[in-house]
Amino acid sequence: MNSRRHAPSGAARRDRAGNEIGLVQRQLQVGNPPKDATCDHCSNTFTIPTATQIRRDEQGWDLPKRCEECRELFRHKPFKTQRETGFWGNTVFRTYNSLGQLLSESRDEVGFWGDERRRHRSATGETTGMTRERTDFWGNEYRETRAPDGTVKSTSRERSDFFGNPYTESAGGTSSTKHKTRSKTSFWGKKYRQTE
Repeated sequence: MNSRRHAPSGAARRDRAGNEIGLVQRQLQVGNPPKDATCDHCSNTFTIPTATQIRRDEQGWDLPKRCEECRELFRHKPFKTQRETGFWGNTVFRTYNSLGQLLSESRDEVGFWGDERRRHRSATGETTGMTRERTDFWGNEYRETRAPDGTVKSTSRERSDFFGNPYTESAGGTSSTKHKTRSKTSFWGKKYRQTE
């Protein structure tokens, strides 16, 4: 008679499954170790975990380009852009989230070669992009925003809805998520732009 005690079959299966999952996790971490990245918005360094990289590979997404703190700022929509006056009396466009937190400041400027552009900076003063007027193959005008490294962050075009009301449609990233920005007037008569 065999006196050895056996663990219940269910427990053994769970143990084997646990060991296999642990092996897969170790293999994935070797191929996708946590990596450091620089936030596009504030320039702080943040870590992209293994799980996020794996989901990116499975779904075909971009890796995160903003740190968690900046992603939290951008979660609160709609955004409001107001025309304000800077310290030296120049015009500055400030964008706030729905909590009233400053997201960015934009100023018009002229480049070395005379090209007109709008520079965007984060609340910490880091340049996050530059917008210039462009014309497509068919002669349609649009605006293109490029990151400091030269990659295209977004494009925007003027549109009209079913009732003829104008709005700006912008899209960016691999998800091609589209946002609409419309001109609004506050209760006190102050004009602003709202992005949803």
